[in-house]
Amino acid sequence: MQHTFLDKTLQVCHRIQHSRTLDTVFAHAQTEMVELQEEINKVLNGEPEGPDGVLGESIDVMMCCVDIIYKHNPTITKEEIYAKLNEKLEKWVAVYSEQGKE
Repeated sequence: MQHTFLDKTLQVCHRIQHSRTLDTVFAHAQTEMVELQEEINKVLNGEPEGPDGVLGESIDVMMCCVDIIYKHNPTITKEEIYAKLNEKLEKWVAVYSEQGKE
């Protein structure tokens, strides 16, 4: 059975009920962002990426962000997350595409 990134990450967030809190998960996300920046710097400097590279570190950041959402609201549904995602994507298009058009 195929699982989406969001489904699988939310399942793990629910399964790992230990002492992590909203602020400890955020602190971990900040650490992952630093690691991502290091990988981006390697790419920009023409250096080889580390074992996780930009892809792996980006996924680590994404997982932390989903965990932040979950810790903030453990009853949130993936539909609620997708609704907000679609709203944010529309804003990205309006703000970042040329004259708000694709």
